[in-house]
Amino acid sequence: MSASSIHPSSMRVIEIRQELESLGVETDLFIEKIEFVDALVNARKESSMKTNLPSVSSSHKAAVQELLASLKLPRRLLSPVMERYNSCYLTIWLLDNSSRMKVCDSNIVKHIDGYDAGMKITRMNNVSRWHELRDCMTFHSHMASKCFIRTNYWLVNDDNNGDGTKFMLCCGNPEDVHDERSHLKSALKQATLSHAHCLLTDQLSKLEKMIAKMITKIPPGQTITVVICTQGVPTDKKGTTSRDIQHDYWNAMKKLSKLPVKIVMRLCTGNDSVCDVYNKVDARVDGMDVLDDYWGEVRLDILSY
Repeated sequence: MSASSIHPSSMRVIEIRQELESLGVETDLFIEKIEFVDALVNARKESSMKTNLPSVSSSHKAAVQELLASLKLPRRLLSPVMERYNSCYLTIWLLDNSSRMKVCDSNIVKHIDGYDAGMKITRMNNVSRWHELRDCMTFHSHMASKCFIRTNYWLVNDDNNGDGTKFMLCCGNPEDVHDERSHLKSALKQATLSHAHCLLTDQLSKLEKMIAKMITKIPPGQTITVVICTQGVPTDKKGTTSRDIQHDYWNAMKKLSKLPVKIVMRLCTGNDSVCDVYNKVDARVDGMDVLDDYWGEVRLDILSY
């Protein structure tokens, strides 16, 4: 298999596996489970039939098999992944496109060409926060399109009226997915990041109101996943922050958490003080998880399982 045919997430897991093996750590948990993928897709298809959502076609099933098999997930991760996949009614990404995302204190994982095994990866430091966000979106929009996960993307700021810009993926005809993903990719590439303000609180309030109106449509046992991809500091319309602004932000977060949602804070920053704040608040907001960059999270997950 050529290096170009290996998915980036697969390469990350392989790198961790190689490191563990070099330390003499047992890696038997890295066993492929294709039957897990079959069960996952079939359950998703049954759920779609019951809720009038777009169903998973045979081509999508094959794509899911290829994608998840390439990840070579540890066995103990398969069950929670399947449970989360089948319980997700909709995923909403709130993307911070403020000028604070220009700061170069983030990192991404990069493949190194020419490595003998064709799988060597490394961490590229001091990239912009927006670079990390786009790298994250490249992977997750690809996964959503392959697995046909209904997804909305909201940019926090809009160049015209400040009300944000919204995109949809896998919410309609499967034939439109390619164009929908291209539209999102183009919008992120052309983003100007010209606004000093980061109106996360306003967007959380709008999300809360929108989801509250959708509650009757959400099947029992399913939730909406809200992923907030941000540098972590909310501001007012003047681009300033304060304790009062932070207080309002967390109140909006707690209000949202009372709905059938799963909140994921996907931090794009190397600012340790910001990360510490979110990690401390994590346990106080129901249904919220805080994630940092791929490199750190993959190491944590693999060593945990």
